[in-house]
Amino acid sequence: MDRITPSASEAEWWGTLVDQNAVRETLRSADGLILIAVGTAYLKMLAPILSDLPEETIDRLRIFVGPDVSMLSARLAVQTLPYDDRLNDPHSPIRGTKIDFVSRAVHHFTKTVMDQHPTAPVAKQAKHVEELLQHWGRPDVRPGARRSDAEIKALLRQHWDRTGGLSTRLLRVLRDELAIACEQKRFSRLASEVRNEEMST
Repeated sequence: MDRITPSASEAEWWGTLVDQNAVRETLRSADGLILIAVGTAYLKMLAPILSDLPEETIDRLRIFVGPDVSMLSARLAVQTLPYDDRLNDPHSPIRGTKIDFVSRAVHHFTKTVMDQHPTAPVAKQAKHVEELLQHWGRPDVRPGARRSDAEIKALLRQHWDRTGGLSTRLLRVLRDELAIACEQKRFSRLASEVRNEEMST
């Protein structure tokens, strides 16, 4: 395997780790609907592969990403389902965090929409999703709580082991689970300081 340098771009990282031709062939040979449920960063890297698929295969894609489809071409955006933050309405049975948003959307889709419209075109399935979500409201979004550097570092240490010390997971814990505001550059500095402390012990 080729080595990945710290300065590698997303495309270089993806191309090194993934056999893109194998992914294309797997998708082309798949039967029935193809459910794509990944985070936005991965979907951005996967989008060129999806765009290269035959039209018939693209028609069978169902993409779960949320309201922001800016990383997708117009053709792929048509294949998205209109799930959004209404999944977190107090009346929703599948509330959760941003981390598990796409998995919750897929769960809802397979248990409700596909049960009634398993082979319907994406437009009909999307309409059904919208009809179901219209009964749910949007949760109140409150600004994240502010904490001092010392407080944030203490929280990072507290959740260090269960996240494996991975910055992306730690940031999600702070923002999604603990609702704590922390700007990216500041977070990177504090996480680096905690990592150095952990390595020196």
